[in-house]
Amino acid sequence: LENPEQFEKEEKAKKAVQSKIAKEREKKWAKRVKNERRNTIKYLRKEAKNSAKLFIEKRRQIRKERDEKTKKILQSLEVQESEYKKLQAIGGKL
Repeated sequence: LENPEQFEKEEKAKKAVQSKIAKEREKKWAKRVKNERRNTIKYLRKEAKNSAKLFIEKRRQIRKERDEKTKKILQSLEVQESEYKKLQAIGGKL
């Protein structure tokens, strides 16, 4: 058998190496987690921005359609008003 002191030194050295490996693994995983968190935050910001753009575009489209409908109604009313005035001018009754 080996010398007990030599055996203890080897065991301590093994534990030190294992501890170093464990710390390196932990650092590696911490870095991965940090990168994942950053990427997730970037993705969520991008999605929020796109969602806001879509919402604004939808509102703009609705407003445009409403303005077009209002314009048609006002044009129709103008035509009716002009016809009414013509009838009044020639003495017509409603």
